[in-house]
Amino acid sequence: MNSSPASVVGILDRLSIGVCRISIRHGHTAPRIKNPHPELTGFKAGLGEKIWVHNHVVTGMIIYSHDGKLKRDSEKGLAQIPFTTKKQKPPVLREDYWTPLCLIEFPKGLGVVGRNVMQKLQEFRTRHELEWGYQAPKLKSLGKKERGEIIHNQKSNAVADIAAVLGGAGRGNRMWSRAPQLLEEAEAADEVSASMDATESVGEKEVEVEKEQQAQKEDVAETTSAANTEGETQTPASEAAPSKKPAKTKKMTTNAPKGTLVKANIYWSNDADLHWARKWTDNVEHHLGLPSHVKNPRFKTKYILGKPEEREVVDETETAEVTKQAGAEQQQEQEQGAEQAPGREQGAEQERKPEPEKKKGWFGLLGGKSGSSSADART
Repeated sequence: MNSSPASVVGILDRLSIGVCRISIRHGHTAPRIKNPHPELTGFKAGLGEKIWVHNHVVTGMIIYSHDGKLKRDSEKGLAQIPFTTKKQKPPVLREDYWTPLCLIEFPKGLGVVGRNVMQKLQEFRTRHELEWGYQAPKLKSLGKKERGEIIHNQKSNAVADIAAVLGGAGRGNRMWSRAPQLLEEAEAADEVSASMDATESVGEKEVEVEKEQQAQKEDVAETTSAANTEGETQTPASEAAPSKKPAKTKKMTTNAPKGTLVKANIYWSNDADLHWARKWTDNVEHHLGLPSHVKNPRFKTKYILGKPEEREVVDETETAEVTKQAGAEQQQEQEQGAEQAPGREQGAEQERKPEPEKKKGWFGLLGGKSGSSSADART
């Protein structure tokens, strides 16, 4: 026997006129084809004009960013740190451990160059982490922890990479630009090519003049041949006036540069860090401290090479002046003391003279009022 349904839905399903469960269909209002929104794509204005290089003060790790302040849970920043072994890659970016190493600034409107430079810097840093070169035997002989510390310390390599990339190294480097004015070599090459074009135009004009003269000579030869007698031989025009071929001018091949290096400014937090690179190109200008239009409270300027030497010289001059003033004051005091010495000695002698002491008798020793034994006896 079939058991009776326990729910209302089961009863309605058994009826001839039941409720169809698939009769209700949810409506989909979203379009199947997404309309393009080009105004929402691309990079924001000014992205790439500034590249911040952040440095870990303990381990020497490097993070490249377009922001002056690293977020604690920045995924883009943490992705730049390789995993070497347990508990070496930080889980978060602590603000007290990370400080800006330098700021690379490009001219306004050249953010595409800055983005390309940042890509090259990250590629070079990855090659340092994976390609050990002559250090491979040494690194392989170390343990995981020691090897990881060496791989993470990329401060010196980062400065060398910055010098190389800003100097135009790397395939597809957009530091080479044709937009700025050319160098002196390029200008000289343009002048040479312009002079060659002028000589070519002069040669073409000479050829045209010679052709006209040759045509005139051919006409004169034809008229003279008709007037000559029958026995006289006719000379062809080609033999009478042979044409001279103009000398071909050769174009000089000049090795003019295809473009110039874009200018860049580097603002260092430490004046000694730029010496990690062996060579810097002329298009890079170095500064110590941030410019006035950039604010970053985490950027701390340290003077190691330039300022202390100047400060030492200033301190020496200040100490010399102070010692001179102190010596002059002492001399004046000595002179004044010599003048006032006789009066002081007399006053000191008067002060030194002791007052006559009263003789005390036996009663005075016992605590009496009188100081003399004879006076006590009289009373």
